[in-house]
Amino acid sequence: MEDKKKREPEQPLSEERDERKEIKGAGESPASPEPGTEVRHEEERSEKTSTEPEQAHPDKPADFPLSSRWDFGSSEKDGPLSKNENANSSDVDVPASADHHPEPVQVEVQKPANPRPESAKEDTGIFSAIKREVHSTPKPKKILIATLVASMTVAGLFGFGAYAFDSSKVKADVPAAVKEQPKPAKLQLYLDDKKFELDLLSIGYDGKDLSTINQEKLAKWLDSVRDQVKIEPKNARFKHNKWGNPIIRGEEGRVMDVKTVKTWLKDLRPYINKPTQIPTISVAPKVSSADLREVNKKMIGSYTTKFDPGNVNRTTNIKLASAQINNLVLLPGERFSFNKVVGERTAARGYKPAHVIVKGEFTEGIGGGICQVSSTLYNSVDEAGLKVTAIQHHSAEVTYVPKGRDATVSWGGPDFRFKNNLNKPVLLKIKISGSHLTVNVYTSPGAKVQSRKVEKAPESFSTITVDPTKPNAQLPKTTTSQ
Repeated sequence: MEDKKKREPEQPLSEERDERKEIKGAGESPASPEPGTEVRHEEERSEKTSTEPEQAHPDKPADFPLSSRWDFGSSEKDGPLSKNENANSSDVDVPASADHHPEPVQVEVQKPANPRPESAKEDTGIFSAIKREVHSTPKPKKILIATLVASMTVAGLFGFGAYAFDSSKVKADVPAAVKEQPKPAKLQLYLDDKKFELDLLSIGYDGKDLSTINQEKLAKWLDSVRDQVKIEPKNARFKHNKWGNPIIRGEEGRVMDVKTVKTWLKDLRPYINKPTQIPTISVAPKVSSADLREVNKKMIGSYTTKFDPGNVNRTTNIKLASAQINNLVLLPGERFSFNKVVGERTAARGYKPAHVIVKGEFTEGIGGGICQVSSTLYNSVDEAGLKVTAIQHHSAEVTYVPKGRDATVSWGGPDFRFKNNLNKPVLLKIKISGSHLTVNVYTSPGAKVQSRKVEKAPESFSTITVDPTKPNAQLPKTTTSQ
């Protein structure tokens, strides 16, 4: 009895062992041993076989290996051993022989497992809790718990399987949706530092069939590119447009090679999403330095009129106006305006008062006599085949040119204008010699000229006395063309 009292502190271990006996004996019907006999035998065996160096702590779980915690029994009725259980007979305390016990005992007592090494980590967490719970639970409850755990596991597996299926379905649908979107298709052109880009999808391209491209919009875009890369050539010219001055060299221009670009339109695939340089063609200037150097080689028009050099004021005005026009060079396509070239006729600029025709009557006015310069120029230009764009005849007859071959001018009023419609530059030269006023028109060799036959000026002319006080009633007649 004293031994039992001394072993009371080890009660938790014995309780756990009693629980193990209940688990092992569940479902069996062993014969009831004599009172006190079985318990004593168990204590004796425990004292002989137990090797635990220390007592179990009441706050710690039993110090069994993990495999023993899943050990539900080793009898045939409890099923085979788990794979974690060591089946060596040395781990199980074999009961005494049949001669030792007056009656067979069906209860099997398992000794505690060897103590766990100090270096092993204590198993804590949900699995340890489950194992302890299962270890201390009767077999019927274990079966119920096992069924619930199995059901939850199956449900979880099916749930994850369904989720994985849905996920794969979604992933499978994503590429299909992406394939429906056409890839970027851009026409990219560049030249020097200029870049041009057209999104072909924006003009109807479906990404596959080139015929879906709106050809009208594509052509409009290409025209815009062509205009932006175009550089007009610069003609060579004389400084201040006067023959004899230094020559300013011309510069080449460029235009898009439309013929080459049109070949692209047959199949744009090689040019989609690939930067391509715009093909160009150099354009030479219409007027070269050589043309200017030879502009005085070919005379295409000449006309001479007579005047009275004794009329000093009128002669002075003729000379001043002629000096502004002499040696003027007009490039192909350029226009001439008498009023613009000669400028305003004022006393400050040296012009003198002389008789003029105002509203059909002769009268005195500053710059009188310059109309003979404009009329002589008109006939020479007309003979050269240049295009007259504006002309107005005097309201009264003049005697230095045939009737209808005059060209009146006035600052702020009638003007004489023409255009160089040749493919080469023209040179205007005016010469005053004695009583003769001569205007010559020249051009470079190779010019395409269509000359006209013009009636010559009269050999004689009359002098008119002007009465400044006489009223003027007639209005000038005007003929203008563009």
